[in-house]
Amino acid sequence: SFVMHEGLLLEGTAYGSGGCLTVSDATAEVLGGRIVGGNATTYGGNISVETGATLTMKNATVIGGTAKDKGGNLYVSGSSLVVDCVISGGHATKRGGNVYLDAGTTTLLMIDYLEPGDVTYVTNGIRHAKELARRGFKAYILGGELKTVTEAVVGLAAAQNLMTYNFSKAFLGTNGISTKFGYSTPDTDEAFLKSAAIDRSFVSYVVADSSKFGKVSTVSFGTLNSSAIITDHLPDQRYAEQTVVQVVGE
Repeated sequence: SFVMHEGLLLEGTAYGSGGCLTVSDATAEVLGGRIVGGNATTYGGNISVETGATLTMKNATVIGGTAKDKGGNLYVSGSSLVVDCVISGGHATKRGGNVYLDAGTTTLLMIDYLEPGDVTYVTNGIRHAKELARRGFKAYILGGELKTVTEAVVGLAAAQNLMTYNFSKAFLGTNGISTKFGYSTPDTDEAFLKSAAIDRSFVSYVVADSSKFGKVSTVSFGTLNSSAIITDHLPDQRYAEQTVVQVVGE
C-alpha cells in the first residue's frame, strides 16, 4: 500500500503508465499534497490506477501530466474515490471524448486554437456550433430555450439534454470571479446550465479575462475550487491558493 500526506511528487517519467504514481494491485491514499508534471509513454501521465487497485485521493492537486494515449493526468482502470481535488492541465496526445463548450465571447475565441482530433464538441452557443462545424469539427448543440441577445440555448430542457452527456472537459465563461462567492453570472438559467456542466465533467475550466476577477454577479454557479481558471493575467495570488490558475499570453 502507498500513503502520501501533504507530499510532492514532481516530474516523474514512466516508460509505460503512471509517470509519478502507479497503483497496480494494492491500495493507495493521497491525502493532500501535489502531483505535478508526470509523463507516461502510454497512459496516466501523473497517476495510473490499474485493474484491481484502489486509489483514494482527498484535498490534492494533480496538474500538468502528459500521456501519449489517454489520461493526461489520471487514468483509472480499477476503482477510485476523488474528493475535493483539483485535477487540471493534463494532456493526452491521442485525443478523444466529449468536450463541452459554453456560450460566450471568450469561449468563442477558443475555437480558433482547437487542434484536430477525435473529439466531439457539445455546446449551447449557436455561433459556437456554426464555427465548429465550419472548421470541420463534430459538434452537437443542446436543445432548449433560445436567448436571442446572446444566441445561447438555456433552460430546463437544455439542462436535461446536457445531463445525458459525460464530458472529459468543460470550458465555461463567467461574469465574475470571487474568492468568497466563486463564479457568477447574471442569468439564473445560464447559471443552472453552467453548474450542470461542471457536475458532468471530469475537469472544468473557467475561461475569463482579468477584468472578471473581484466581481460578483447575481447568481453563483460554482465555488472557486470547482474549476481551474484560464486567464490573461492574475491580479491577486489569493485565487491561485484556492484553485489552479493558468495564465496565457502574458
